[in-house]
Amino acid sequence: MGQVAALEGNAVEVGPLARYIVAYASGRKDIKDQVDATLKALDVPITALFSTLGRTAARGLDASGRRAR
Repeated sequence: MGQVAALEGNAVEVGPLARYIVAYASGRKDIKDQVDATLKALDVPITALFSTLGRTAARGLDASGRRAR
């Protein structure tokens, strides 16, 4: 089996979507504004983040240079 990101022995999500969701849930205004604008432009609910569309959108936002860190 390949390497898996883990915390205290449990597999964890990593990557742009995970970073954006954590930053959004933490209340970071800059990230919330980006995500909300993207969801509005795509005319989809926040639950769309937990899909292939959400993963792709997070990659696009991450590549735009204004990263969730």
